[in-house]
Amino acid sequence: MQQETTWYRWDIKKGDYTRDADYDRLYFKGKKREKIYRAAMWLGVAVIVSQVFLKVLAYASRM
Repeated sequence: MQQETTWYRWDIKKGDYTRDADYDRLYFKGKKREKIYRAAMWLGVAVIVSQVFLKVLAYASRM
């Protein structure tokens, strides 16, 4: 009986899915999208925090 080494694109020797150009392209596109999303979120949080900080300073300077 011949032993099956590949089952549902799983390779026993490499231990991961077989590489595919389409899969790699989609994977890197997703990583790039996540990186841009995280950077935009951090930028948005930084803008909001700086605006709150400036409002607090403006309120404190009027007292």
